[in-house]
Amino acid sequence: MVRHHALVSNIHDLGIFENVLWRSLHGDLLATSLFPADTFNNQHFAPLLLALVPFYAVSPRAETLIVVQVLWLCSAAIPLYLFSFRRSGSLALAFAVTLALLVSPLVHASALWDFHDLTLAVPLVLWALWAHDGDRRLGLALAVAALLLVREEMGLVVAAFGLFAALDARPRRGLVLLALGLAWFALVARVFAPGTGVGAHADGLRGNLAEATGYRDLALALLANPLRLPLELLRPDKFGYLLCLGAPLLLLPACAGRLLVLLLPGAAIFVLSGNQYVADPYFHYSAFFLPAVFAAAAVGAANLQQRLGRPLALEMAAGIVVAALAFGWSFGLPGGSFRAGFHPVPTALTEAERERHAWLTELARSLPPDACVAATGDVGAHLAARRCFAWFPARLDVRLPRPPPRGHQRQAHAPAPQPPRRAALPHRRRAAQDPRAAAQPR
Repeated sequence: MVRHHALVSNIHDLGIFENVLWRSLHGDLLATSLFPADTFNNQHFAPLLLALVPFYAVSPRAETLIVVQVLWLCSAAIPLYLFSFRRSGSLALAFAVTLALLVSPLVHASALWDFHDLTLAVPLVLWALWAHDGDRRLGLALAVAALLLVREEMGLVVAAFGLFAALDARPRRGLVLLALGLAWFALVARVFAPGTGVGAHADGLRGNLAEATGYRDLALALLANPLRLPLELLRPDKFGYLLCLGAPLLLLPACAGRLLVLLLPGAAIFVLSGNQYVADPYFHYSAFFLPAVFAAAAVGAANLQQRLGRPLALEMAAGIVVAALAFGWSFGLPGGSFRAGFHPVPTALTEAERERHAWLTELARSLPPDACVAATGDVGAHLAARRCFAWFPARLDVRLPRPPPRGHQRQAHAPAPQPPRRAALPHRRRAAQDPRAAAQPR
């Protein structure tokens, strides 16, 4: 909350997702004026966002998304504990792995870096693992169905889950999930949202493969040069990212065997991407790895004990607790280097920030509900709850979405309250000098 009120949140992505939920709440399902064609499907296919609309309806504010994301992401501790206890048979190991998740700076960064649809997948993958391990077919079906609705890449995650299930002595279930995941991924890419995936993120997902123009080209490029994948993992930023995942867990996930198959979709994006933020542990892309890595820690511990022929559960649990706490202290909020996304997370508002937030809140309240608003990135997440919303300077002018009724002169922009002297927003001086820029709400 403090981070958002200090204007550290951004129109990308908190503003985008609030605009999607506000439009969905008012009848335009998965629509947003921030993307071409006025739809979120232009970039991603994430129908599970509609499940959040009832929560957003209770309190239609960006803060609702922040709270829901934190609670939902931390709820992953429940299926992780249940799965870890079942696989390892050790209460201490299950507790240690769960504690490591809850104190992980990567989890905290995912929870506090605005709002993202990818984080919705973390608990669902763990619930699917728990249901599969206990042969709970209904629970597995529900978890897989919800997972497929998270985002287009989850079809590949379900396919990887099917491969794991086939290797885990359930070949029929594995083949069904493998076929379902691949078919769903193809259906989304071809029918439901053909603009998503590689086509929507050419610079990000194809950054290291300039010759590629689609999924087929990516596959051919990898087959032509298989050494590209391991060599990419040895790059300092990406190798350091892997250490951030494994070091707090004593590298036990490396001993998990076939469960590591679940990492394949995230690893492919991680290796192929030229986007530097994919390999940054303080961004939301860790959602591809978190459930599989933490679940693999318990499996790896059980496998290691079996190979050594010695019960080491208590020792490994103690080691995980110490390593996780030390890692969290060094790279989390106490260490001072922690950030969520681009910026450190503030823990309190200054007096100037309080005045600025109060002024911005009053400005948002004074704007007509049907006005078209363009806003800069740092204030956009506070003004996104409307039908016509644009990012400035991507759009330098805004228009009403429909003509005003007869006999009623309607203004696109209400006069803004005078801001406090110490709480000027960015570009205020430039807006005062440029009448055209001054007409745009910041």
